[in-house]
Amino acid sequence: MDSQALCSRAAAFHRAGDLASAERLYREAAEVAAFTPRYLLGVVYFQQRRYEDALKWIDAALAIDPRVSEALNISGLVLQALERHEEALARFAAALAVEPGCIEAWNNHGVALQHLGRPEEALVSYDRALAGAPENGEIWDNRGVALRELGLLEQALASFDQSLMANPHIARAWNNRGLVLHDMGRVEESLASYDRAIAIDPRHIDALWNRGLAALQLGRFDEGWPLYEWRLRRPDIAGPRTCDKPRWTGHEEIAGETLLVCSEQGFGDTIQFCRYAELAAAKGARVILSVHDALVPLISSLGAGIKIVGESAKPPPFDRYIPLLSMPLAFGTTAQNIPVQIPYLAPEPLRVKRWKSRIGTAGFRVGISWQGGSRGRAAAGRGFPLAAFEGLAAIPGVRLVSLQKKDGLDQLDDIPPQMAVETLGDDFDVGDDAFLDTAAAMKCLDLVITSDTAIAHLAGALGRPVWVGLQFVPDWRWQLERSDSPWYPTMRLFRQQARRHWQSVFSAMEETLRALTLQAPSTSPRSRTPSPSRDL
Repeated sequence: MDSQALCSRAAAFHRAGDLASAERLYREAAEVAAFTPRYLLGVVYFQQRRYEDALKWIDAALAIDPRVSEALNISGLVLQALERHEEALARFAAALAVEPGCIEAWNNHGVALQHLGRPEEALVSYDRALAGAPENGEIWDNRGVALRELGLLEQALASFDQSLMANPHIARAWNNRGLVLHDMGRVEESLASYDRAIAIDPRHIDALWNRGLAALQLGRFDEGWPLYEWRLRRPDIAGPRTCDKPRWTGHEEIAGETLLVCSEQGFGDTIQFCRYAELAAAKGARVILSVHDALVPLISSLGAGIKIVGESAKPPPFDRYIPLLSMPLAFGTTAQNIPVQIPYLAPEPLRVKRWKSRIGTAGFRVGISWQGGSRGRAAAGRGFPLAAFEGLAAIPGVRLVSLQKKDGLDQLDDIPPQMAVETLGDDFDVGDDAFLDTAAAMKCLDLVITSDTAIAHLAGALGRPVWVGLQFVPDWRWQLERSDSPWYPTMRLFRQQARRHWQSVFSAMEETLRALTLQAPSTSPRSRTPSPSRDL
């Protein structure tokens, strides 16, 4: 059979969805023909998500004819699936050089730019695509995502609305519309958009999870906890270790059994929710709590009888397991029964003694942290500039003591000349174990002021007075509007009154701190010359 006949038969199988038969015939045709069967074989592999094989065969076709726009575009999609975004962008650009009016290539070009963190340039590509296809809802949706990344929320909402006017059945666009309403502080309204996405696709993971986050933020725990379980299906969430034993849901009797509780997500999540291990122990279970390796020494101060192991270690034998952040659901947590036996963690006494001698007792000692990790969208907006503390530093008797590690330390070199920030030296929390010195230092301070980081959770778990500066729409656990936290009785929340507006937060903190220091027994600082920073 000649190659043309083989390709025709293969194409028939391809159209019918029989990819295995199509693959076999395209391979046979590729032995005697050149471009077409090789290219189409690559397309079959792409549809099978065999991306390396797909790239191999499409590149083999392009080696014969490098100016086929469709093949260049598809190869860009393959490279995108392989997360080789720079190369993908080059392929889409090559496709556009051949066919400048290719709408699909312009759209894909924009997506590649977004993956590379270049949303402003992506907008240009989307607008070029929309010039040729103004009724394409998918492109309007992508454009809205880029606008949201740029913080242009009103324009993003308008773009998602355009997408849904063009095609009201795009579940992703309804979910994205919900996200931007949430960013705007219209959390109640966001629920309706998530519901529309779920009605179109009842297993839309992002919409179900986002709806759960919105419900939790609104304090509707009975709605939120079950939907929060969808996080375990998200590839971008750092999930718990996999287990081959039955999962505990909260309904099974566990008295006399060994329960493995598996931590997940970040340090702050583990610190906040490790308290639930004590509730399981109170039910008569032998509890093994698996946490990040770096947190083992800190979390070992949890209640007696709970065995703490690192996530890289093999746990002792157990009967059931549960992901840590599924514990609130298992215990039927409501706003009224959040476990608040504070403190539930404790610093090492010898470390407290050492840091007390170094920090001293003079003045009103305020530990500060201004940002967490700098990676990912979740970190965006949570930090604030160190210089924002200038007004607090000027309050008579107040000493600012840095608790910051790694990200953000460069700001110590660029603070106002008369603003003094004391640092704790190069030996502060060195090594692989996290927060041991930080926890001890907090015991020697009068107050901790921090952005939304693990430092906030640590101070709350230790029962230390802590103020947290929050962005306009913060993480779900801080809910909305309230100035206290049901999770941490010693915590006070200071919220932005408008997006990106930290001045109002620090003005409120300054006013409150001035009043607080006037009430303190003694706020006389030890004698020192103010400097940008100094080691203790």
